Amino acid sequence: MWNSGMNVILIRYSEVLLTYAEAMIEKGVIDNTVYDAIDEVRKRAGLPVTDRAVYAGQAKMRELVRRERRVELALEGLRWYDVKRWKIAPQVQNGKLYGMRTGSVDPVTGKVTLTGPNVEVENRVFDASKNYVWPVPQKEIDVNKNLKQNPNY
Repeated sequence: MWNSGMNVILIRYSEVLLTYAEAMIEKGVIDNTVYDAIDEVRKRAGLPVTDRAVYAGQAKMRELVRRERRVELALEGLRWYDVKRWKIAPQVQNGKLYGMRTGSVDPVTGKVTLTGPNVEVENRVFDASKNYVWPVPQKEIDVNKNLKQNPNY
């Protein structure tokens, strides 16, 4: 894989900027560099700069940077880490999961018509007392008697 001659993206500059903004917000240091980092990502995407009157203070800035990460880094495999780090899994990972609906696309107009039912795939239940950590493999506990199993496993 590494000898393919292709440039493999390990981390995007947008992620660096948003991570910097998040770190500063969590430190409680919200200055122009935080707004500038977020605005650089927004401007590249053709979005307006952050309204500083609306997004002032740690709670509103936290809301902003979390939304920006969710949108900018969509489908890049980072959301799971964000959800774990922010401890928001009970709010975002509980509930019904639906599959694809069937339908058709008009070849002339491009209009999409969905005809099939909204199929429930599973009903997810996130247990915060258990699911933020993985079980310690039994093999590791057998080797090191000082290790204890994580709660609820």
